[in-house]
Amino acid sequence: QVDEILLVGGATRTPLVTELLQEATGLTPRQELHPDLCVAFGAGVLAARLAGHAVDRVLVDVSPYSFGPSYFGLLNGMPSEHCYRPIISRNTPLPVSRTESYFTMVDNQPAWEVSIYQGDDPNALNNILVGRFLAEGFSRVPAGNEIMCRMELDLDGILRVTATEKRTGLAKQITIEGATTAMSDSDMLQARQRMQELFRTGEFANDDEFDDDEAFDDDEAFDDDSDAFDETFDREIRDLLADPTTELDRELRVQISEARALLERSRRLLDRMTAEDREEAIALHEQIEEALAMAQWPLLQTAVTALADLLFYVEENE
Repeated sequence: QVDEILLVGGATRTPLVTELLQEATGLTPRQELHPDLCVAFGAGVLAARLAGHAVDRVLVDVSPYSFGPSYFGLLNGMPSEHCYRPIISRNTPLPVSRTESYFTMVDNQPAWEVSIYQGDDPNALNNILVGRFLAEGFSRVPAGNEIMCRMELDLDGILRVTATEKRTGLAKQITIEGATTAMSDSDMLQARQRMQELFRTGEFANDDEFDDDEAFDDDEAFDDDSDAFDETFDREIRDLLADPTTELDRELRVQISEARALLERSRRLLDRMTAEDREEAIALHEQIEEALAMAQWPLLQTAVTALADLLFYVEENE
């Protein structure tokens, strides 16, 4: 029976260690002591006891809650702008300062609306919104511009959040007082109702499902390849990709871009394929378009791999 997990030794500072322990046990490792210092501290306490000295307990102030921003990525296998992962985890000793990197999702993205939450649920909407601010004025550069989000929490419960563009040093900040103050049940209910109202009024992106009536005709796509494909993209995904204030998981963004590029390449080769290969290619086109429309990423990867293999065979035998 494991009640608590304490991290001891410098190697345990590696985030992967914490993640693996949490996955294996379902418990969040405690971090009351600095892992580099607790070994020496424990040795000192033991030496004092062996020498006959009385050793009192040492109290350390820790954060009672986790804090982090929402971002765009995969949530339960689906694209969502409400993904959440703490930067400062609960039970972290105070004062503390932590930084995490995020990346812009579209070319020339000028801004990021940073929403700060208190909680541990991977869905930001199930946590408590404690502050929001707009970081703007980013460089007009291709997607993937690194934005560092730094969080500082002091002993007075004051949380400072800074979003900094790494390439230029441009920074925007918000200060949230009383971030560690416990909320009453009524306060939590009001906060959740406020989040739901923002969601309903469209201040946050809509999560409606894809309209099945938006079908795709591959024969038309062959005549007008890239434009026709754009018309098949699921409305929600297309809106999120176009929103300059939304952060997109880099791996997902690359996967979508590669799928689109592969479709365009395949359509250019259709007239040079045999009838059998063309029929197989069109079937794979439909699978890719359906996977994109329904946000079925495992299906997308399978279809993309099959189409890439087919195109390799076609080009090798020309």
